[in-house]
Amino acid sequence: MLTLWRWAAVAALPLLGACSSMPISTMYKMVTLEPLEIDPQQVKFAVRTDRNAVIGEKGVVMGLSYHSEDGQVQLDEEYSVRVNHDMRPSGVLLQGQEPGEQVVIFSLSPRDAQSMRRFQQKVAKHQENGVEGSGGLSINLDEFCFKQAPTEPVLADMFMQTERADGFFVFLNNVDILEPDCDNCEIEPIPLCDQRVQQQQQQ
Repeated sequence: MLTLWRWAAVAALPLLGACSSMPISTMYKMVTLEPLEIDPQQVKFAVRTDRNAVIGEKGVVMGLSYHSEDGQVQLDEEYSVRVNHDMRPSGVLLQGQEPGEQVVIFSLSPRDAQSMRRFQQKVAKHQENGVEGSGGLSINLDEFCFKQAPTEPVLADMFMQTERADGFFVFLNNVDILEPDCDNCEIEPIPLCDQRVQQQQQQ
């Protein structure tokens, strides 16, 4: 199936407009990915970072967008990806893991998996007449705090799975979430977990 969809992938780390380090193999995979053929129930994400970091139960937000060239379809959706407590890290998730690091795995909820399927169906139906468009995938770490104030760089790797048989692949590699390597990044401080609890109680 030839999808008439120019595909782009964007990733951001918590509270940052962060630039990222994406392996060439991942760039190729994303370019060749058929977004309309992905099974939402097989989509998984994983984050590997220091145990000092606490990632919330809905810590990952996945965004999907599609804009048709004829302007008839303009879709922008976000899905909260929840921690999967039943899935144990293995394979590439453990390769290169340093002492003191954790791996947290996330899955789409059944409701969001259905929403993503409806998104795909809307795009596929519109493309039946050969109309082209552009789409994108964004991944953001949303709920994030530190147990203690970091005294050194905090690196994070992000992984993605689109097919269970293929397993996870590296999406972002060795990103310093405290000091992103880019110009014009709007950096907000990542709070300590006690501060975040206080902020939530005040809201």
